[in-house]
Amino acid sequence: MGKSGYRNNNFVNKPNDSIIPKAISHTIEKLIDITQDGSHKRVDLNLQISEYVKETQSPFIFRSCLYQVMDVVRWYSDLITKLAEG
Repeated sequence: MGKSGYRNNNFVNKPNDSIIPKAISHTIEKLIDITQDGSHKRVDLNLQISEYVKETQSPFIFRSCLYQVMDVVRWYSDLITKLAEG
């Protein structure tokens, strides 16, 4: 996540550290980086995910993203439950 927060055009969304644990915040940041980079085939991208997957013929980077998404969903579900219970 870093100091700048999540970028959405020119608007920067900064997480509230009192609500989002740093591990989840970092996970979301990395998911955004990987999925953004992996969804385009330009050569000038930072992570070059498409090239990496093509070279390695490995599904593990996408599977790891799936597990990260599942962890974020689990955390969010726990948060909603806690807030609903008061």
